Amino acid sequence: MIVEYIRYRLHPDRIDEFADAWAAAAPLVRRNPHNRSLEVARCLDDPGVHTVRIIWDSREGHTEGFRGHADFEEFTAHVGRFHDAMEELRHYEVLGGI
Repeated sequence: MIVEYIRYRLHPDRIDEFADAWAAAAPLVRRNPHNRSLEVARCLDDPGVHTVRIIWDSREGHTEGFRGHADFEEFTAHVGRFHDAMEELRHYEVLGGI
């Protein structure tokens, strides 16, 4: 299991557009067989900061299974315009037993 974290810093004028874009893109991620969960969160201390947390069955499930799927083009059409606001996109391994 791999956790993907994406952190965005958004201009206040783009926050609603961002939420709408992820609302449209989320079903595309969730229906992918490699996806285990997805959540989008807004920082309470800095409302312009948003974090997307996606759990995948494996890194390859994300990088090949999802990115190689036909839905990826539509997904990118929804959220790709926020690439300039992305501060981080990383994959993490969950530490077992903690």
